[in-house]
Amino acid sequence: PVTPEQEALVGLAAEILLGRTSNEQLAAAERSKDRWDKDLWRELAEAGLLGLAVPETHGGAGLGLTELCLLLEQQGRFLAPVPLWETTVAALLLAEAGHGRLLPAVVAGDLRLSVSVDLGGGDGLVSGPFEALLLVDGEGVWLVEGFEAPGVETTNHTYGFDVRGGDRDRPGSAGPPSERPD
Repeated sequence: PVTPEQEALVGLAAEILLGRTSNEQLAAAERSKDRWDKDLWRELAEAGLLGLAVPETHGGAGLGLTELCLLLEQQGRFLAPVPLWETTVAALLLAEAGHGRLLPAVVAGDLRLSVSVDLGGGDGLVSGPFEALLLVDGEGVWLVEGFEAPGVETTNHTYGFDVRGGDRDRPGSAGPPSERPD
C-alpha cells in the first residue's frame, strides 16, 4: 500500500512533469543540442525531488528507494527528458559509501551524475549531460570528474572507494586528485 506521503510525492511529480512534457516540449528537447530539458531539471531541484533519497545531512529528504522508484515511475509515465535515474542511482551509491561531498550539488540540480559498469576492460558506454561518472568494476567504485559526454574524457584524477571505506587511486590514473570524497 502507498502511504499518504507517497501519494503526495507522486502527485507533486506528476504535476511538475505534466507541465513540462507536452508533445511540443518533448519535441523541442529532442531537437535541442543537449537533448534534455534544463528547465524541468531546475523545477525538479526546486521541488526537492532530486534529493529525494539523499540523506538529510547532505540537504536531501532522506527518503528511501520506494519513494525514488515512485518518482522514476512518473518520469517514465511522462517520458521526461532528464537524467533522473542516472543521477539518483549514482547519488545513492555515493551516499551508501559515505562519500557525500558531491551530494549537495546533486540536490541543488547543479551536478548530474551517471553510473557505468565495467565488466572487462572498458569504461562502459555513457552519454548524456553529466559532469561526473561513477565507474563500477570488479575492484570498486571509481569517481571520474571532469567528464564530458559522449565518452569518458578527463584530465582529472580518477579515484575510488568501496562500500567498506578507504580511498585509493585507480591504476593508470594521472596525477593526484584535487579533492578527495569526504
